[in-house]
Amino acid sequence: MNVCRSLRTLVLLLLLSGAAAAADGPGLQQMLSLPSGPVRAGRVVEVQVRWLNDGPGPVSVTAPPRLPIRLSTAERGQDALLRIADTEKAGAATIGPGRFHRVAYRLELSDDLVGQITVRVEGAAVGVITVLRQPAEAKKEETPSPADTEETISKAYFADNFYGYEPMYFLYGPDPQDARFQFSLKYRILSTSSPLAKKWSPLRGVFFGYTQTSLWDLNADSRPFEDTSYKPEFFYLRQNAPLRPGAGVQRVDFQTGIQHESNGRGGKDSRSLNIAYVRPTLIFGNPEGYRFTVSPKVYTYIGDLSDNPDIYRYRGYFDLHLDYGSRDGWKVASILRKGTGGSNGSIQLDVTYPLNRLCFQNVDFFVQGQLFSGYGETLLHYDQSDTRFRIGLAVYR
Repeated sequence: MNVCRSLRTLVLLLLLSGAAAAADGPGLQQMLSLPSGPVRAGRVVEVQVRWLNDGPGPVSVTAPPRLPIRLSTAERGQDALLRIADTEKAGAATIGPGRFHRVAYRLELSDDLVGQITVRVEGAAVGVITVLRQPAEAKKEETPSPADTEETISKAYFADNFYGYEPMYFLYGPDPQDARFQFSLKYRILSTSSPLAKKWSPLRGVFFGYTQTSLWDLNADSRPFEDTSYKPEFFYLRQNAPLRPGAGVQRVDFQTGIQHESNGRGGKDSRSLNIAYVRPTLIFGNPEGYRFTVSPKVYTYIGDLSDNPDIYRYRGYFDLHLDYGSRDGWKVASILRKGTGGSNGSIQLDVTYPLNRLCFQNVDFFVQGQLFSGYGETLLHYDQSDTRFRIGLAVYR
């Protein structure tokens, strides 16, 4: 974790007993992590809410999309709201004994409440934050215009509905024709605060996903794409499923969906397929530190395969995703695939590390190295075997 983030995460928190309705439960304690240094009035700051289970058995907790708080100085006070930043963690989660559940929230500070401010959740003091008054000229410059308001609404909309999905990167090989990039997002169909999603909470897990992977020939005059795979899909994602299989498993996620994949070409170069899949994910180790993830993806082909009738011989019906690493350090990820024909299959290995831990502390990129060996890197040449190494930058992993 970089210095800027670490300075914002270590402030002592006063433990609460039943401080919020969302934190009710035997052996459950709620904590807040506030910015450790002074912040400016009128800014948005990150506040982390943690629920710690110090009881003997698993406890269920619900992270609300909005959490009421009270901000007060010696002279006056005002009510405020913590708005969830990590909306994927909204809803119920099960915490094992000795474990905690952490959720990031955003707090918008008002312009007129400054000084040593006590933060309270339902009447119980949980910490102090120092808020400095904005300079007069800064306040004048930051007065929002209609365009600024529209931009703020737009940012909030995207923050609440769009998320990274598969890794996003741009990589360059020893041969310029080997460049590869990938772009991937997922969109939550129903907002977590919508009446329908509140009534039927499983609907919060319905997503539309889109991933685009391109091989780019930077050696040719017109810089053409060698091939591009377009992969839209609809899927259901259940995170923190209430399953406890033991054997060191700390968390179980479950995903199932339907995915289309095509290369957008016509004639003899056209390739397309549709699959229906299920993908459980088992997470071992420390969710906040180094952890090991096992995620098998089992699928079947549906519909017409006339463009590539024997593709199952090279891709098979099963992918195995394995990765090990931490959120703020090294991560090694692999995708293993075995076709039904002889030794056909492929392996992809990715190693990433935060660039801001090496240099450039103000950027949130990752250095990435990738090795692909086997069949099916592109749809166009799914029946050809290649081995390629690339290095570059990732923005999401």
